[in-house]
Amino acid sequence: MKTFRTRIPFLAVMFACVMVATATAECGHLTVPKLGPTLKRQAWKIPDSSLASLQLISDGQEPVVGLWNWKMVSEGSDGIPDGTVVDQGFSQWHSDGTELTVSGNRAPATGDVCLGAWKKEWSRYYKLSHYGISYDTNNNYVGLAHITQKIVVSSDGMSSTGRFTIDQYDASGNLLVHIQGNIGGTKVTADSPTIVAF
Repeated sequence: MKTFRTRIPFLAVMFACVMVATATAECGHLTVPKLGPTLKRQAWKIPDSSLASLQLISDGQEPVVGLWNWKMVSEGSDGIPDGTVVDQGFSQWHSDGTELTVSGNRAPATGDVCLGAWKKEWSRYYKLSHYGISYDTNNNYVGLAHITQKIVVSSDGMSSTGRFTIDQYDASGNLLVHIQGNIGGTKVTADSPTIVAF
């Protein structure tokens, strides 16, 4: 009995060691346990300098990704003269295919933020579909606005041109107004000159 009691601590330590050694299972090669975390090569960018920095895998792959200053000008819209600036503001196109717009022509209380999703159609051509939630000046819900864009980004990635549509619906889903025209944008970077007006 005394021999068994002296072996209990030894057996407990051995059991713990076996559990630690087998608890390092991972996806892939199970016969080579890894000690601690490892870095995946594709998650690192090694610039011209010898320093490494983390980046998104898809970062910088599409020229449309980034911050844009844009302007929508009516062309062929009923009741709106051609050349009328319909809206202008800033948009941020993200590498995950989402987009965020802040309108410069709408008061925040009326719904000046739109959220969207984009896809590449081919080469430097992109399609965007986004939605705004509209209110009147008395904070009454009007309905959803569906905005579409089809744009092409210039070869240097610093400007874009294309067509847009805006369909404003009421709360029941009835079309209130359809607006269409041309959209143009300029990319905003950390080195862009200060923008003081649209």
